[in-house]
Amino acid sequence: MTGPQHYPAARRAAALGAVALLPLTVAASAGAAKGLPTWTAVTVISSRPDSGNHDNPAQGVNRTWADDSFTRTASVTSYGQVAPSFCPGYASAKCYYWTGELEDAKGTFTTNPTASSGAYSPGYGTDGTGAAGPFTIGAVARGGMDGRYHFGFYASADTATTSAVPSTEDDHGTLPLSAATSTCTGGSSCGVTNCHWIEQFFPKGTRFWDLNGNLDPSCLGLYWSWYYFLPTGGDESCSAVTSEWVTASWNDLGTDPVDGNIFAPGAADC
Repeated sequence: MTGPQHYPAARRAAALGAVALLPLTVAASAGAAKGLPTWTAVTVISSRPDSGNHDNPAQGVNRTWADDSFTRTASVTSYGQVAPSFCPGYASAKCYYWTGELEDAKGTFTTNPTASSGAYSPGYGTDGTGAAGPFTIGAVARGGMDGRYHFGFYASADTATTSAVPSTEDDHGTLPLSAATSTCTGGSSCGVTNCHWIEQFFPKGTRFWDLNGNLDPSCLGLYWSWYYFLPTGGDESCSAVTSEWVTASWNDLGTDPVDGNIFAPGAADC
């Protein structure tokens, strides 16, 4: 998704270039996880606030361009112990390399009209009109979405568990979402950010490093992409309107006109 709350991760582009820091034994086998210990958990998520490029910066309910509902399949895979130098500053001297993945499927989004949310269409695409955005979201529109998020990191834990990953989660369209290890404050939602989702597989007190060796980084994610499609009939006021938008860590967060946009005009603008 633009990811529900994952823009801070996208701006950490340094992680993409950090693959060179992988242990040689890991780098050689990282392409195939077959036979490696893997833990998988499925969560049905509803009303998750979705970040766009023109959201209302104020915290509260339904302040982003849309809310999403989808089924998330998350997994983490252990590649075993690596040299302590990959976990700098950790006294135990035991360090483990992990990868993770989120796959969001069977997803739908529902737009939040600008009049009530203060948010505008998420992208910069103009649909060939040449008009300058951002565009007002004039109606409730419903479409489909899916996406993936990939992780690579080091941790002090040598094993994982699915017991703390929820089977269902309702985020009530509310920001802020929280880190996996924090206490939720400032809203009715205690949903965990995409950046920290895979931390739920690990025991409390686990320390994490990104691929640059930064302890407890703001995000463990490496790269991601989400796709949105508004079909004919998805806009309750303009049934003929269709649109699509792609946002990813490698396409400037969906800010280029070629990435498209989601248009949800009101009846007066059909």
